[in-house]
Amino acid sequence: MDTRERQRLYKVTRDSDVTRYARIADAFEVSNSAKVIEKGLFAFNANLNTISDDVDQLVVNCLLRFPPEDEIYFSLFVRSEMKALLDRLEEMRAAGTFQPRRCSMGSNEKNETDGVSEAQKPSYSAPATASPDSLDYTNNNKNVKSYIGLDGRLYLRNKSYWDSMPDNLATISKPVVLDKVVFGIYSPCSVCSPQSSYTPVSWLSRKSDWPREGA
Repeated sequence: MDTRERQRLYKVTRDSDVTRYARIADAFEVSNSAKVIEKGLFAFNANLNTISDDVDQLVVNCLLRFPPEDEIYFSLFVRSEMKALLDRLEEMRAAGTFQPRRCSMGSNEKNETDGVSEAQKPSYSAPATASPDSLDYTNNNKNVKSYIGLDGRLYLRNKSYWDSMPDNLATISKPVVLDKVVFGIYSPCSVCSPQSSYTPVSWLSRKSDWPREGA
């Protein structure tokens, strides 16, 4: 079974707690999958820029790899605090700034607006509101980084990363409570116990059996 097949089998779209109007996102790629960091877990990076008004739940399917071949697939459910999540997305966007992208060509770094008249160049935009917690933000939510702190709550930012979670989590605005976490372990190792292999992620609240084809 290859990686894509495992991802397809794992997805929790048929979980009984997935609502009809849930927004479901996958974070299985190397660039957006989960990573253990100091004092927390980088859970996913997802495009949450547009969420329709009828969405009442967010479910994100994530992947945490343990080389060489072991994998934990897990899904984060947010429903009871969906409003808090939406409020956090909006305050990040409102506190964000816009800067035209730059590109490098050999040793000559050029702005993508070089050669364009001043009237046509996109302007640098100031944030509509001040940062709620001293972090820097951008004016869209196309790359929302989500972290799980040691308190089990979800912390969001739409610009830059944490290599280590802050000592004082109270300094981060609007953390979100997770309603449920389900997971499945894929381990080709036949001589070790998956449960003992993954005790560092003891915050996972419920184990789901590894899905089977046609189940």
